[in-house]
Amino acid sequence: MHSPSINQVKSWVFNTTAIHILHLTIALVTLIPVGSLAGDKPTTDQHSDLPTEQRSSSLPPVSKQNKLSNQLQVYVRKIVFNGNSVFDYQQLARLAAPYQNRTISSQELQDLRVAITQLYIDNGYINSGAIVPDQDVKDGVITIKIIEGRLDEIQVSGNGWLQQSYIEDRLRLGSEGVLNIETLRNRIQLLQQDRLVDRVDAQLVPGLNKGYSKLRASIQESKPYEFGISYNNWRAPSIGGQQ
Repeated sequence: MHSPSINQVKSWVFNTTAIHILHLTIALVTLIPVGSLAGDKPTTDQHSDLPTEQRSSSLPPVSKQNKLSNQLQVYVRKIVFNGNSVFDYQQLARLAAPYQNRTISSQELQDLRVAITQLYIDNGYINSGAIVPDQDVKDGVITIKIIEGRLDEIQVSGNGWLQQSYIEDRLRLGSEGVLNIETLRNRIQLLQQDRLVDRVDAQLVPGLNKGYSKLRASIQESKPYEFGISYNNWRAPSIGGQQ
């Protein structure tokens, strides 16, 4: 079997998606043996004085045949999930069922990853999704990792009378667990109904860590007090023209 190309290796793992939240960088490292550069003297084999059988058995060979990234196709007996709490195993297993008990390609595994991620997005979990980490394939079992996104930071601007903690508490309520965009939208609408708040503009952006997001909230406050001076001329002229 010939070695897969860079693009084929990358197809096994999770690439950056349109959510702009989850990403995985692949680092390819080339190891250059000592003495292989021009002008270098070859190193002495520390085991050269040992019998051939002893030298070969002293350093066990490293096998990469079972690595998922080294296989263009793989037989899948079962797919298991790690990290999921929003959807249980049975819900995810229904998506995985067509890919089990047969040989699948890297593209098919990608199709399953995208389907799981889309399930989260369709249900409002916009910064959650699935990745396929590189792994040793044993007994036809492949593990898919689920990353369920959360809200880790709220940045408030424009507030004057209102304390930042007052705004943050009302926005974060109900969003302590896995971030759901519908829950967050409801919290923003409730905050805007506050008599001290005139307008709320919110923007959800990627956080520093994979699977985390930050909320930027710009607040336009209502005026808590109004002052005015009235003047009228309702009295009869016989009493006085002005008051």
